[in-house]
Amino acid sequence: GSGSSVQSSLQSAGVNMSNCSFLNAAVDSWWARDYTAWFVADGNNKVGIVDFKYDRPRANDDAVPVKQATYLNVPLYTMNLTQTGGNYMSDGMGIAAATDLVTDENSISTAQINQQMNDYLGITKYMVIPDAQGDYIKHIDCWGKFLAVDKVLIDSVPSSDPRYSNYQSAAAAFANTNCSYGYKYKVYRAFIQSSKNGEPYSNSFICNDKVYLAFKGTSNDNACLNVYKKAMPGYTIKGYMASGSAPWYPTDALHCRVHEIADRSMLYIGHMPLFGKQCSSTGYKVNVDAVSYGGQNIKNGYPKVIYRVNNGTWDSIAMTSTGTNKYEASIPSQANGSTVQYF
Repeated sequence: GSGSSVQSSLQSAGVNMSNCSFLNAAVDSWWARDYTAWFVADGNNKVGIVDFKYDRPRANDDAVPVKQATYLNVPLYTMNLTQTGGNYMSDGMGIAAATDLVTDENSISTAQINQQMNDYLGITKYMVIPDAQGDYIKHIDCWGKFLAVDKVLIDSVPSSDPRYSNYQSAAAAFANTNCSYGYKYKVYRAFIQSSKNGEPYSNSFICNDKVYLAFKGTSNDNACLNVYKKAMPGYTIKGYMASGSAPWYPTDALHCRVHEIADRSMLYIGHMPLFGKQCSSTGYKVNVDAVSYGGQNIKNGYPKVIYRVNNGTWDSIAMTSTGTNKYEASIPSQANGSTVQYF
């Protein structure tokens, strides 16, 4: 619809309009996930966007990333790879996943595809998995979703479904792969009624601390909600029915129609967690990269490590600078058998 109709529907839904800005651009479809740009932080820790050769020749949609770059005043990098947003998910730490649509649509070698993904997106491990759903669209967001760096949701179909083994293979591909933290993915399964007409539970949208699920009103909705709650403690998770002229489809639901925009002045904290059994008589070293994308100075005494032992009271330690954007602290050594949690 027109900009004014968008504004009036947001207003009537109670949106704070002072938090909204509008880019007016002609579009051919509502598939913002597929055609809009992908956000990166470049080698100078500046946020920019990456555009790709959009796999569906829709001229207005395809022109949006350039308009986004101009509107947001950020650099635009153009990769020479045919891609689509619905077939890309990344953990933010160098791993990305897609279906074999990417090899279908690009005539270059796997090594060349991987090189493009690394050069433009910082992807060091690109998981290309045979499409589980077996539909024309071959988008990974139709059957799978990263829920955290070490967690992935894969839809689950009845064992009688003709695509059952494909869904099982996709789940196994993650279960047998190390996540960026260095251990195997934790795989969560959301049961859908079929590969052809299943509820689009993987086609959900995570924004900050909220998760938006596409619900169809079936008896599987509640089980899906519980799977997400188990996988994502601390998040507010809700299901939403689609109304009227724009229902959810097995290949086109909530995730397909939205794309987040990066906070260009956010504080980024990169950290490789300590996990499992840690043996040390001198303490447990915690290292982080902390970068202000907005170029702000980080306040003295920050970042902090907050930790507790055996569910006791939380304690905090100020981290010390060990170089540009690098910080370190040591959690004190603990008695054997203690459980230490930290953030």
